[in-house]
Amino acid sequence: MLPRILILIITLASASISLQAQCLPDFLKNQEITDDSLDYMMETWTRGMDVFSPEFVTCIDSIENLCKQKIWTECLLTALAQRERYFYWHGEYKKGIDMIYQMLPIIPKSRDSTNIRGYTLGALGEEHLELGHYDKAKSFFEQAAAYPDYRSAAFNGLGMVSAAQGNNQDAIRYYQQYLEQSKLDSSQSNIALAKASLGGMFLETEELDSARIYISSSLKLFQELEDAYSVAWAELALGKYYLAAKQPQKALSYLTKGFESAKSFQSTQDIVKGHNLLSEAYAELGNYKSAYLNHKAFKTLADSLVNADKTREVAELEMSYEFEKKQQAQEAENQQKLQQQRFVTYGVIAALLAALLLAFAFYRNYRNKQSALVLLDERNQIIQKEKEKSDNLLLNILPKATAEELKAKGKATPRYFENTTILLSDFVGFTQIAEQLTANQLVEELDRIFQAFDDITARFGLEKIKTIGDAYMCVGGLPIAKESHAIDMTNAALNIMQYISNYQSPYGVAWKLRLGINSGSVTAGVVGKKKFAYDIWGDAVNLAARMETKGEAGKVNVSESTYQLIKHQFECQYRGKVKAKNKGEVNMYFVLGKNEVVPLEKDL
Repeated sequence: MLPRILILIITLASASISLQAQCLPDFLKNQEITDDSLDYMMETWTRGMDVFSPEFVTCIDSIENLCKQKIWTECLLTALAQRERYFYWHGEYKKGIDMIYQMLPIIPKSRDSTNIRGYTLGALGEEHLELGHYDKAKSFFEQAAAYPDYRSAAFNGLGMVSAAQGNNQDAIRYYQQYLEQSKLDSSQSNIALAKASLGGMFLETEELDSARIYISSSLKLFQELEDAYSVAWAELALGKYYLAAKQPQKALSYLTKGFESAKSFQSTQDIVKGHNLLSEAYAELGNYKSAYLNHKAFKTLADSLVNADKTREVAELEMSYEFEKKQQAQEAENQQKLQQQRFVTYGVIAALLAALLLAFAFYRNYRNKQSALVLLDERNQIIQKEKEKSDNLLLNILPKATAEELKAKGKATPRYFENTTILLSDFVGFTQIAEQLTANQLVEELDRIFQAFDDITARFGLEKIKTIGDAYMCVGGLPIAKESHAIDMTNAALNIMQYISNYQSPYGVAWKLRLGINSGSVTAGVVGKKKFAYDIWGDAVNLAARMETKGEAGKVNVSESTYQLIKHQFECQYRGKVKAKNKGEVNMYFVLGKNEVVPLEKDL
């Protein structure tokens, strides 16, 4: 019954194109909708209907209150189910879960309660999977598998949960059940997806013959189904297989086709994956220039993914703040119009019914004003809270003084700082490490390590500037001047080296860090108009970079200027000179330690 009611909602939404949305309930009340007339309505109204058009959403809003009568139970359930899918497709998973829980008390009244329970269990599994609640997702998918109509989707969901948890053999077993159930259901699209999932898992477990068979079969089915997005995925997967099989020329052919398709769909994850695989293929063929260009693009995109969540949160908060302002203005305008209408009505009543009704009108007017003031105060509090969230996110990107100036003036004036200390670091052998890990694994490792660096620099009162690929930059002595900037930076550097020495990678990577420090003057300011960033410039920055490149893994390398500021607090070892632009030859020192290094916090 559920699919039939879904079509009814779509047809009613189509009718709203010619009827005002507020008239829909009256229209429905005046119709004798029977099984015979339903077929005619579906055929007539569904032509050219966009299920996610504003008219469709308006229709659901208009129908929902009417459907709360007993006779419209099926219609109400379908409206809530459509809302849940809308939130899921737009990444609002908690709202989707709320829609499902609104359905639960209504389901027993439905004529198709069994199938609807299966749908809600599968949908809850999908929502919790996206939220990373793997145990809950697995429980819901296992319950959904008891319902024949949702068994195929449940096995697919269980496979995705196992893959996300790294249980590859369990994932393969569930995907095989997914394939067998899809064959029983005669669903060609599900058969193709099941084979693609199995091929991907066999690539992970290095069972290359099985990977080739399943991926090739899925590619053929995707082409027959004209599913261009999935064809691109399968081509990239086949390219990865041929790389593993030591056939780089054939790999390059598939990777090139898959990469071009991924770019046309703007699939960021597949583009990152494509650059990485193309870099490997070109290197195997001896085309080192193309290999370098693709690897450089891969590193740039991988770094951008690390900061994507913060950027997205800032944008969402700004949109929410603007929406609240517009909503408040609209409600104030509506309230004003409502008050004007009431004043006219009360005036007529006062003229006809004399003093008693006039007094009543004044009393009602007073109560309405009080309600409006309370509502306005609540809205202002909500807007203030959202503004505070937005301001806090801005402070994660810029120093407080710079953020305040940017908000007040729309721009920030560059400032000169005489006494600062700059730290630059990068990882030894990062290119080889990037080739060993997947894009997701690489980003996960860098995110975990750089978060620890952020905690250390914050503890010593330093200002993080940016990360570029595997490089990390921070500065002491700005935006607020501190005499201890060089000592604070050296303490932070020793703690960073200690953290890297103790770090145990879940992927078995032996991270080795090179780190350089220099003290001097810099200019700091905000660059860019969109996606702006706080940065520093000057010869001191360039010399810090020279200290880093001339350093050694696991050691803190400092310049002469920094050494003069820390030599009484730290034990240092002279190690020679290095040529520096506009500086001549500059002495370098290794920092061996001090009597007591500030200990790392337990959570680092």
